[in-house]
Amino acid sequence: MDRWHYPRHKLCDYILQGMQQGLLERVTFFAPRKRGKTQFITRDVIPACDNIDVLPIYIDFWSDKDSPQNAFIDAVTTTLESRRNLFSKILAKLKFTPAVSSSGVTVKAEANATSAQRPTLHSVFDALNTHNTPILLLLDEVQHLAT
Repeated sequence: MDRWHYPRHKLCDYILQGMQQGLLERVTFFAPRKRGKTQFITRDVIPACDNIDVLPIYIDFWSDKDSPQNAFIDAVTTTLESRRNLFSKILAKLKFTPAVSSSGVTVKAEANATSAQRPTLHSVFDALNTHNTPILLLLDEVQHLAT
């Protein structure tokens, strides 16, 4: 435990329980710099989400100052990829796609892509919409979108 972090478990529980019960839909924190907003998200909210089967996705819009859109895409795809099981990760790296049919499971090899491309914003939102667990988007440095 970091001795400089002041845990705010009551606030975290209040927010997450309010969201689960449908009482809160969005929460925004405004405060001057260096007041612990990011620490609260990363050290209190994200670990608490794991305990209630909610997928937290932390997006720092300053991580790609030239393209906040790419910061969003990269954060979502990295988080979703980290949650995939080992078998599906191996198949994805090898460019194989499993398919279930009446005769069993077949594996289809995909054509070798010449260059890896970043997913589109649209495809990332599609992935979020089809995910099977509740998702909590944690947007940090949102003011950068205005620049």
